[in-house]
Amino acid sequence: MDWHPASLFQRGKKGNWYAEMTVPAEARAAFGNKQVRLSTGTSDRRLAERKLHDLEAKMREKVLASHQQSRIWQPDSPYRKAVELLGIEQQPYSSEYQPEIDDVEPIPLSTPPQTDGERQDAFEKISAFAFNLLAKRARHELDPEVAGVALRNGGFPPSEDDVHGLLADVAKILRIDGQSSSECLSQLLGRFKAHLAQRVEAGNLKLRTSKDWPKYVIQFLDYVGDLPINAIEAKHGYSFAQELADQGYNNSTIKSRITAVSGMLHFAETKGLIGTNPLHGLKLSTYGVRKENYRPLSDRQLTALFAIPNLPQELKYLWAILIATGMRLEEAALLHTDQVNLEDVPYFDLRSAKVKNKGSARRVPIPEVILPLAIHLKNNPRSNDGRVFSFSMKTDGKSRASELSSHWRKKVKLEVMAPRGPGRFTLHSMRGSLKDKLRDAEVSDGLNDAILGHGQHTVSASYGDGPSLKRMQEALNKVSHPYLEWIKEMTL
Repeated sequence: MDWHPASLFQRGKKGNWYAEMTVPAEARAAFGNKQVRLSTGTSDRRLAERKLHDLEAKMREKVLASHQQSRIWQPDSPYRKAVELLGIEQQPYSSEYQPEIDDVEPIPLSTPPQTDGERQDAFEKISAFAFNLLAKRARHELDPEVAGVALRNGGFPPSEDDVHGLLADVAKILRIDGQSSSECLSQLLGRFKAHLAQRVEAGNLKLRTSKDWPKYVIQFLDYVGDLPINAIEAKHGYSFAQELADQGYNNSTIKSRITAVSGMLHFAETKGLIGTNPLHGLKLSTYGVRKENYRPLSDRQLTALFAIPNLPQELKYLWAILIATGMRLEEAALLHTDQVNLEDVPYFDLRSAKVKNKGSARRVPIPEVILPLAIHLKNNPRSNDGRVFSFSMKTDGKSRASELSSHWRKKVKLEVMAPRGPGRFTLHSMRGSLKDKLRDAEVSDGLNDAILGHGQHTVSASYGDGPSLKRMQEALNKVSHPYLEWIKEMTL
């Protein structure tokens, strides 16, 4: 089909934005309209633009489904001939939940199937009925169903060869032919999203991954075209990787995008839609530039950061927690007051927070240098929803602290303040700074890793609860932070 790109339009000056796409000419009769529209659910142009790719895929799914459904029920379609010959137009082959009546309604064979699962169910229903009739004929049973089929067949019951030939034609139009599916990428995407949502609910996939992977699949689809999934080859993966490299993406990002597409094709493989996943095991080490490591910040650089003129107080507090505890930026930015425990050995409780990995779900001791700050934030949260900080939130559940921090960090020329070397300086560099400071204070690597929430992959790490809070706090208290002297003057 000749697809047209989707565009955005707004209903009224303050209304929601809608995605709109022209239906290909060959599908308009089946779809019943020249245009297809879906609401973005937002009046914010930027948010609407982010949703456009996903909505375009959904609109294509709707058009393709109606087109395929129309083809199946054409007067000369083998599917329609079989259903009408057997007189089973009202026989249900599946069911569908109807939210309007809060109940499940059967789907009759006169309503052509749309999904692969429905096509398989419909074919099995038709086949079972047909073979049941053949069995009755073989037993010379006088049956009204047999008589009805004979009447609709010109007075003669269809032979066994006729039935097998008709079922073969039905299987062909329904794509139930034992071969790989010709379902296109855009058609499979909707089912893949539902699969990812189920994995999130089961707790074996991060919500962010479930949101990112469909975006990367659409990026792949835009590059290679809406190909049938059984037409995807390894060369398409390599070509897409090269395209991303040419756009300046680093090797790690390229691998993550290919992994997303490979994930959908693996899903297709598990459903029997393709024989093998063609993107599995691609060798991508030479594509894109290698990601630079983070360089730790010196005390001189840290002093300059905390002395930035007009630095927002909220960022100053956040950065103080980062350098003193080694927490990741989002771990600290999303803290709630009930995660700030000030009893006995004070700590930040990340055990039920959204964190990077299992090792990151931990208790982080609060060192003495920032204890007045922790008490102040516990007693004076900056957000009305219980969060310690008031950074605005993004749709993926993360805060905008990273963008804000990046903006203010660039006001200090950190590279000029350090000897030339590999790597780059970011706010994540604070974790490296604390790791070095702990090592200089002769803190063991195991204790160092426990504080920072680094996963430990030794056998012994699988046993016990790790170092105590007291030991970890004592280790953190060994570190000097001359750029945090201002905390001593805080009002609790």
